Amino acid sequence: MSGNELKLIVAVLIGLVFLVLWILKRRNQATGKRALESVTSEMLASADDRDRKVLLELKAGGTAKLRAALARSKQGRWEERAYYVSLAPYVARVELEGWCAREPQSVDALLLRAEHLIAWAWTARGEGRAHDVGGDDWKMYFERLRLARADLEKCIELDHADPTPWGVMLRTVDGEADPEAKIRTYLDKALACDPNGFAALWRAIALLGPRWYGSRESTLGLARQHAHNSSAESGSEHAMLLFRAHFEVWFHLDVFEGNRSATDAWLASNEVRAELDRAYAASLGAPSHRRTRMTSTLRNYAAVTFYRMRDRVRLKRELELLGVAAAGGPWSMLGEGSLEDAQRFAQ
Repeated sequence: MSGNELKLIVAVLIGLVFLVLWILKRRNQATGKRALESVTSEMLASADDRDRKVLLELKAGGTAKLRAALARSKQGRWEERAYYVSLAPYVARVELEGWCAREPQSVDALLLRAEHLIAWAWTARGEGRAHDVGGDDWKMYFERLRLARADLEKCIELDHADPTPWGVMLRTVDGEADPEAKIRTYLDKALACDPNGFAALWRAIALLGPRWYGSRESTLGLARQHAHNSSAESGSEHAMLLFRAHFEVWFHLDVFEGNRSATDAWLASNEVRAELDRAYAASLGAPSHRRTRMTSTLRNYAAVTFYRMRDRVRLKRELELLGVAAAGGPWSMLGEGSLEDAQRFAQ
């Protein structure tokens, strides 16, 4: 047997091993016996002590601390509540189904199941572009979104004061008639419950950008409307909404339109740079800024923007503050190797 033949056999065997592992993972997800996502070291590194305990228990397969945290968050701690609900994909579906069966009127259980259903819908659809999704996958995707909406509607019926279901509902508009109008309605409902709410705004700004259901004008308009919320404290992270809106604009130009020169021109614009400078100075760069559960996410968006603007000084600052939490999010969207290249540039 030649060396090339041996290499081919080894490659085939390795491929078969990965195929078997993939099939087993899909089977476990289909039966709901395992969580859709696994807690990562980056999540643990960016969490405070209390949240780290919740994450470590989820990693071990437990949910008692997450349930207790959700119960505490009902007392108007809405941003905290949004964070804990977002952890639903780290819980096995059978656990959530059992909880909902035992306590069919539990808003906490229904919220977690709805969030999980949305994540499960995306496992069917995949993260690729729409034209790459098969017919059966679309069918599963929309059915799971429908089930999520049903749970969220029941949450709203049970607790009119909670903005969280409206914020989660934003992620179910795909396939609905006039999704842009629904996004604005759901956002208005969430803000009526919590005028200083951030999570729903952050989500809506992405959805109203050119990648999804809006335009550069709609995403920037919404960000500018709320970035300098008069009721927010000095150093509030609301100003970072502008970084997300501008990201949606230049990322669409770069990746979806493939227009690198237009992307560079956008980020080189004096008006854009001045607006982002003010936003950064009022939020992450402000002496009065205080860390929240969103801070690591926001620092990643700031860092990826400074990287594309070739702002070495502020990029280095943000990467140093992030440490191992510099990962995922906008970096994975920008493409493999972008974070490593940014880290080299920052040095």
